Amino acid sequence: MPSSKYLKLVGLKVYDLDARYIGTVTDIGLMSKEEGDLQLYLVVSKGSENMAIPVKSIHSVGDIILLREGYEAEAIEQQASAPGISTAVSAEPSTVTAHAEALNSPRVQSGAEKHVIPRCPSCGSALIYEPRKKQWYCPRCKKYVKIPAEVEAKVPRCPSCGLPLSYIEEYGKWYCYNCRRYVDVE
Repeated sequence: MPSSKYLKLVGLKVYDLDARYIGTVTDIGLMSKEEGDLQLYLVVSKGSENMAIPVKSIHSVGDIILLREGYEAEAIEQQASAPGISTAVSAEPSTVTAHAEALNSPRVQSGAEKHVIPRCPSCGSALIYEPRKKQWYCPRCKKYVKIPAEVEAKVPRCPSCGLPLSYIEEYGKWYCYNCRRYVDVE
């Protein structure tokens, strides 16, 4: 019998071709847009946001999932229909477009202003500010990265020490490596 490669998709991080982080696969499911038309979708979550991405939008799979250029995305909400069971409800098309644009943006909206998440030019990961070296570091590439001054000016700063904060994508929170604590950014 020929061997087949088993791919575990749930838990993998999803990126677009520009190496921008889209989210993490939390589930795989079927959705029907028309009567009898079932399509397989990845449920991708980033913070409290959920979106459905058709499997046909996948470019490649390895340690991460890379999406094709111009991939389709549809915002969804999880609504509990019974204990332990959830159903996906699609949002209005204008909301879907706005959601997809927000996920592709290197910015995080916080209150009335926007803050920039500094990203590695090689892999797209969020950079970490190392206070001892006063430099930005990419944990994935394991190298220090210089970022433009206009980007660093838009990175929020710690209210206690004044140093730049690092965005922790896994938790969707800003962290100060100098004070060693999470900071609520307003």
